[in-house]
Amino acid sequence: MKRHNTRHARFPGLGEAVWEYLNQAGSTVVDLGSAKAIDADPINQDYLDRPVWHNKTNLDRYVANKLGLDFESYGKNKHANPLYTATVSEISSLRKAGTIIDLNPSASNLQMGIWRISDKIKVERHEKESADIEMESGNFYSSGRLQSVFVRQKQRKFRAILLKQYGKCLFCKFALEPWMRGAHIVPYKIIRHKDPKHSMHPSNGLLLCSMCDIAFEYGYITADEDYTIRIKEYLLRQDNATTRTWVKSIRKKMQIKVESTQYPPAPKYLKEKAKLLARLAP
Repeated sequence: MKRHNTRHARFPGLGEAVWEYLNQAGSTVVDLGSAKAIDADPINQDYLDRPVWHNKTNLDRYVANKLGLDFESYGKNKHANPLYTATVSEISSLRKAGTIIDLNPSASNLQMGIWRISDKIKVERHEKESADIEMESGNFYSSGRLQSVFVRQKQRKFRAILLKQYGKCLFCKFALEPWMRGAHIVPYKIIRHKDPKHSMHPSNGLLLCSMCDIAFEYGYITADEDYTIRIKEYLLRQDNATTRTWVKSIRKKMQIKVESTQYPPAPKYLKEKAKLLARLAP
């Protein structure tokens, strides 16, 4: 399936907002005030009385509110309104991809359109491709919960970027791919509220193995702004042979060539992580 463009540079997060709206409980055709149910495509007959339908008016309202924008302030002429044009572009792409289905496919006016989400396979494909396109184009916006499908797809791409960039654990050099984790320096649950525009930015990420990921999350292993790695006394005191072997494998400093690394860990995030851990310290 041809990828569609979700790179709305002027409105980062628009693609995610549109998809979030479409995934919410919808309305019945009657509730949306449509008199065209009788013209519905046969594929939609079993869905006419189900609350799965959405329209452009409600979409505009949801997207503007989600992005903290005033839809009307962008111009009364809808076709000259860049926010209107961006949402139309997103819906058009979804229609072409078959990810959403029109109540009446012959309808050409998107403003009067009524849609529902298509079958699961196409939906999953859309989630993955949209996340890939946004991340590859530098759109690292995400404000949804990590459990949501679209955010999980962005997290998958976040990990893929870090895996390609480093190849092995930045702390202990472990390199088996299934055990690699894309670890957020400032936890996602925090940064999605503080800075959603950059919440999936790879510079807020470290490639760590499962063991180092857990240790970093809870502060048993930390990293300074100059990439020096510090191990808490708790780990150094362990007398278990396997644990000691792992601890001994941990580098003194992350080996990162900043000048040749596309997304090196940003010192500001490492500094923020240290502050967060300091607040949690007894």
